[in-house]
Amino acid sequence: MRPVQSHSPFVAAWGDPAIVLRCGVAKPPALRPTAECYVINRVGWFAASDGRQADPTRPITSALTFTTIGRSTYVQVVVPAAYQPAANALADVAASIRTATNWPHPCR
Repeated sequence: MRPVQSHSPFVAAWGDPAIVLRCGVAKPPALRPTAECYVINRVGWFAASDGRQADPTRPITSALTFTTIGRSTYVQVVVPAAYQPAANALADVAASIRTATNWPHPCR
């Protein structure tokens, strides 16, 4: 973990460059019912890049913002492009997210 400057106590960061986790974020504007849902260790994620749904067929050139789908609270993880595969960071936090939130509607 590393120090975080935030008005919210629900933010954590680790790594260099920093991977940032935020709990209790708003639903992403680009998240639609037809959005791709990536399931990593039983947690569904929506992936965005530059405010739009990420395109898995294109090279990753900027940070990816992952937001949980179908959980009782939205949790966001921002993974810099330097980390590949980006899903490794999601695997690291999946157990904690499963413990801290409910999953009433997987990938919805």
